[in-house]
Amino acid sequence: MEFILNLFDEKPHFNRKLTETQVRHILINPDNLSWGKLAEKFGVSKSCIGNVKRGTVWKDVYGEVMCGQTYMHERRSWVG
Repeated sequence: MEFILNLFDEKPHFNRKLTETQVRHILINPDNLSWGKLAEKFGVSKSCIGNVKRGTVWKDVYGEVMCGQTYMHERRSWVG
C-alpha cells in the first residue's frame, strides 16, 4: 500500500476537494477511522466522506477498490 504514504503530495483536480490517492485511502481506511475523523484529516465534510464510501462520487475508483470492476463513464455502467 505504497500509495498511502504520500497522501498530501498530489494536487486535486481544480473542482475537486480530494485526490485519487486520498479517495483510495478513504475507501480502504487502514486506520479504521470514523467518517468524522476522516473528514477532519482530509479537510472535507462528513457527507463528502459518505459520498466516497457509498460510491456516489469517484465511481471509477470505488469500483476498482471495492469491487474489482471498472466504471465506464461513457456507458455509465460497470465492466468486469
